[in-house]
Amino acid sequence: MKRILVSVGDISGINLSILSKSAEKNKYIIFDLVSDKKTSEKICSELNIKLPANISIIQTKTKNLNVKAGFVSSDSSYLAFQALNQSFDIIKKDKNKYLGLITLPVNKNQINKIDKSFKGHTEYFAKKENSKVAMLLYSKKLAVVPLTTHIAIREVESLITYKLIKEQFRVVNDFYSRHIKKNAKFAILCINPHCSDNNLLGDSDEKIESIVKNLKKEFNVSSPLCSDSAFTENNLKEYDVFFGIYHDQVLIPFKMLSFNSGVNITCGLSFIRVSPDHGPAYDRVFSKEIDSGSMEECIRFLKKIEL
Repeated sequence: MKRILVSVGDISGINLSILSKSAEKNKYIIFDLVSDKKTSEKICSELNIKLPANISIIQTKTKNLNVKAGFVSSDSSYLAFQALNQSFDIIKKDKNKYLGLITLPVNKNQINKIDKSFKGHTEYFAKKENSKVAMLLYSKKLAVVPLTTHIAIREVESLITYKLIKEQFRVVNDFYSRHIKKNAKFAILCINPHCSDNNLLGDSDEKIESIVKNLKKEFNVSSPLCSDSAFTENNLKEYDVFFGIYHDQVLIPFKMLSFNSGVNITCGLSFIRVSPDHGPAYDRVFSKEIDSGSMEECIRFLKKIEL
């Protein structure tokens, strides 16, 4: 049977619920869940759910945790971080055993209190593998990449360089070529409204246009597009990946069009890492209508891609 490794993330949120629902629909896959067994049983009891037989728990190096469903706590984030570290070690050692690694949602702020360098899964894996990576948000409707990820907007412009854009294009192009078997067509967005209106708003977009012009020899990429009109129906059909200058520039349209059906992928790693495109959703833990769509898309993606 095929196997998928799963890092439990913040166990106080909806993670066990979406995993349980998704595993029920994929009974011919074994899910190795890196978590604390006692805590998992406690949360399942509080949520009145039962983990299916095809979920096998790999015990974390944790004990005596004080965790409650629906409540943020330092212990739930400690478990999330320990599970993440162990999951990385396991997938590195046994990558051929698994279709890939699914990292369930975490509370970034709480983990940052444990490890000040932690800003998110993408940055975590880039540091652990010492690799150039890209954050790809992927769905049937569209795919987007923010050139800068979890940083303040005031810092964005100084980071947009020829080196960064070329690296991100290369990483995503390699991922598409290797795993999706496609020569991807890229679109890149301008940073300012109306692409700066012929430098009326500065020369930032002129610099981006110059960079892209030089990269057209290596990559199938458009001239920079105005972000307010980039995501038209025609453009969605024409381009495979939209590169945004900053996080929300592409995440807003992505979540509008693909909420609960998108997959967060870290391109550039030695293994496949995906994640549901939402947070722990503490306020939804007792809801009878928890949507596991994004988790199911993660599984579907891992099943279909070429390793």
